Amino acid sequence: EHKRALDQLQKLTDSFIVDIEQIARDKEAELMEV
Repeated sequence: EHKRALDQLQKLTDSFIVDIEQIARDKEAELMEV
């Protein structure tokens, strides 16, 4: 049970990091256009 909770937390963290990286790339692209 504890292991499954850790797996879920890991998945959440991974997807969160992916979102942050995507946002960072978008912001970077916006800054480049200026």
